[in-house]
Formats: sequence, C-alpha cells, structure tokens
Amino acid sequence: MINNKEDDAKKTSLTVARNGGIAIVSSLLSNVIRFLTQVLLVRLLGSEKYGLYTIGFSIFTIGSQISQVGLSEGIVKFGSVASKEKDQLRLNGLMRLSIVLTVTVSILIAVAIFIASPHIAKYIFHKAELEPVLRFFAVSMPFFVFSAAVAALFRATQRIFYYSVFQFILDPLIYLFIVSIFCVIGLTLASVLEAFVLAWFLVAVFGAIVVAKVYQVFSPKSKAIYEPKKIFRFTIPVYVSKFLPLIMNHFDKVILGNMVLASDVGIYSAGGKIAAQVVIFMQAFNLIFSPIIAEYFHDNKIKELNQLFKTVTRWTLILTIPFISFIVINAELIMNMFGLESAIGIDVLILCCLAQFVSVCTGPLEYILIMGKQDLDLINNCFFVVMNITLNIFFVGNYGIWGAAISLGLSMIIINLVRLIEIYVLYKLWPYSLTTCKCFLAAFIAYSLAIVLNTLTFWGSYYWLISLFPLFGVYAGLLYLMGFNVEDRAVLALIKRKVGGILMSRNTP
Repeated sequence: MINNKEDDAKKTSLTVARNGGIAIVSSLLSNVIRFLTQVLLVRLLGSEKYGLYTIGFSIFTIGSQISQVGLSEGIVKFGSVASKEKDQLRLNGLMRLSIVLTVTVSILIAVAIFIASPHIAKYIFHKAELEPVLRFFAVSMPFFVFSAAVAALFRATQRIFYYSVFQFILDPLIYLFIVSIFCVIGLTLASVLEAFVLAWFLVAVFGAIVVAKVYQVFSPKSKAIYEPKKIFRFTIPVYVSKFLPLIMNHFDKVILGNMVLASDVGIYSAGGKIAAQVVIFMQAFNLIFSPIIAEYFHDNKIKELNQLFKTVTRWTLILTIPFISFIVINAELIMNMFGLESAIGIDVLILCCLAQFVSVCTGPLEYILIMGKQDLDLINNCFFVVMNITLNIFFVGNYGIWGAAISLGLSMIIINLVRLIEIYVLYKLWPYSLTTCKCFLAAFIAYSLAIVLNTLTFWGSYYWLISLFPLFGVYAGLLYLMGFNVEDRAVLALIKRKVGGILMSRNTP
C-alpha cells in the first residue's frame, strides 16, 4: 500500500514536472516577448504616455476581472473533475454557462467605461488625454474575457500545450508583431492601443475555433447538464476573493494616477513590470498544480497534497532565486534599458522584486485556500484590500512611487504569512522541508561571489555577463554537490531522457 502511494506521488510529481516544463518554457518565451514590447513602448512613447497606457490598462484589468464573475476558477475546479470522470455533458454545460455569462457582463461593463471615459479621465485622474486610452481598452474587454474562459478550459482538461500557446504565446507575439509594424510607419499611443485591440480579437477568434473543433462544446447536436447553483456557490466567493487582490495589485497605479504625474506612473509601472517576472516559475507550476489540488481535495488525499506542496514550492524556489538575484544585482542596467535612469526607479525595481519573491517563498497558498476553503479566502482578501488601500494612501501620499513599492512589500509579507498559518492550522500542510534550505545556502554563496566579482572594475560594461557565471553556474553546481532527493532525481532523469531523445533524433541520419 505504501509503495503504491509513493508510486502515485512520484507519477504525479513527474506529471507536474512534465507539464510544468511546457508551461515554464512558454511562460519564459512569453515574458521575453512582453519584456521586449514594454522596452519598446517605454523608449518610443516616453514615460508620460506610457504612464497613461498603464493607468488605462489597470482600469481594463479591473473591469475584465469583474466580468469573469469568478467563473474561470470555477471552470478549473469543476472542469478538472468532469474531465477526469469523462463527463462531457457537465463540461459542456459549464463552458456554455461560463462563456455566455462572462462575455455578456464584459460587454455591459465595456459600454459603461466607454461612455463614462470623459468623466473618469477628467474628474478622477485629472488627465483629459486619458479619455481615448480608456475607450480603446474598453473595446478589448469582451475579447479578453472570452479568451480567459477558453484558457481555463485548457487548464482544467490538462491540455497544457494548447493552454501554453493560447495563454502565453499568441497575444504577446501578435501584439509585438503589430506594434513593430507601427514602429516602421510611426508609433503613436493610438496605434499601440489599436494593436492591443486587434491582438486580443485574433486570440479570441483562435480560441473559438479550437474549442469548436476539440471540445465541440457549442455543437447544436451536443447536449449539456447545467448546474448553476453548485457552480455559483463556489464561484461567487471566489469572484469577490479574486477581485479584491486585483484591486490591491492595481490600486497603487490608480492612486498614483490621481496623486502624481503620468511620467512617475510610467517609471513605477516599468519597475513593476520587470519585478512581475519574478513569479513566472511559480505561475507556471501553479497552472498545473491547481487542477491537481481540486482532485486531491475531491479524493481527500491530504498527505499526497502536502508532499506535492513541498515539491512545487521547492522547484519554484530553485528556479527563481538565481533569476531574482540577477535582477537585483543589475537593477541599474535593466532600468537603463527602458531609458529610465532615475535612482528612485532603481530602488522601486528592487523593492518590487523582493515583494514578489515573498509570494514565491510561500508557494501556491491561495490556490489551496480557494479549492479547499474559498469562504475563508474571501474573508482574508477583504481584510487585505482594506489594509493595502490604507497603506497606499499613507505611503503614496508621503513618498510617491517609492511609497507604493513599500506598500506592496508590506502587503505581500502580511498576506502570505496569514495564509501560511491558516493552511497549516486547517490541513497541517507545510511548504518547506530540510532540502529547501539547500537552495538558500547555494544562493547565498553564489550571490556573494557575484557581488565580489562585480566590484572588480576591469570588467567594464560586461560586468552583467560576469554575474551570470556565479548566479547560474556556481549555484547549479552547488545544488548538484549537495544532492537531490528521490523526487528531484526522478525529475532530472525525465529531463535527461527527454533531452537525450532529442539529441539522438538529431544525430540519427
């Protein structure tokens, strides 16, 4: 019996690793494309127009989250169970209800923002030039919301390749392509916004085609079972719970847009965009982990969940630590790439990176709470939002964009500490093991070596290249010397087989 459980846990870990690998590669590629796009926008538009773009995008994101009514998480929870049980009727009903409702709500909200945009721009943000920006983002909203529902379906049914291409690759690639064309003929803020609308329209069309062919959800011949009461019992608390953190994540930009110049908003947003890349590995694994959480809670496999919780947290830490170290050490160089050379921008970047790293250190806590105790997660987020708004009003009012970064860091520490305690008290789940300490020890040695090497002046402008060796090479070597546990060795063996297979196929005449 014990061996069977260990085999099941090992198979699950390998599944997470295999699918997580696809998601990580796609996420990395997506973030590279998005990063290049943001650099292009900031350098060509300037910090002021980019600040207007950021404010509009924050309003767009909040409106889109409201439109989804929590159904994206509902699709993941109930869709994963229906897919596992091969219950096509319930899967059809879930998707039809979700798409029709979310798209309808998004259209209503988009129309409201479109009509009210002059008043929002003039009386809330005191920036009349924001009006057309809000209108372009409003037009994009229904396409984005439809795409979010389709992406959730791919996650729920574990079609990770479809999900990775759809969620990570299509939109940023299409957007960058269109923006690049506009760069040739003359890039303006209006053309950037037109590219944004067109990109999400094309992604939505692609999603509709794939859903129709692969799942046949909307086929007139296919029947469906609708369970709105059961679905909304889960999604309504999740809806409020997910919406509140969204306010917290974007409220700083709304406050900044009201209190400071658009150029300052652009500087803060650029630093925040870079810092957001810190969580890409965690997000990639969470995409795979969240349907498995739903299945484990459904089957009452708490011990297996605890083991997987430790594994996922450890992997995300191992991958993230050298990445964030590189950003912190080379913060000035990275901000200069955006054409933003202010000292406060560098401080904001470092503070935002450390704030995001707090979430990485505690693992997928919120996903576990949502799938197990969504009502508690709702209560948590109500408290967190009030706390974050209070912190932002105080710190932004007194310290500007530096204060916004401080508010983000304090909020992340308090939020994740509370969730960590709750998860342990409720389920005895804990994300750490003794092997987790190895990655921190290896990171400390590698980071110290990188700092020493960077103090040597004869490297010149290539000092950032020198830091790559200790942060990645020495770090990986130390982890290897310290040894891996059984699950880590199984994952490494899987990677070795995959890479070996590719090399063999390439060398075969």
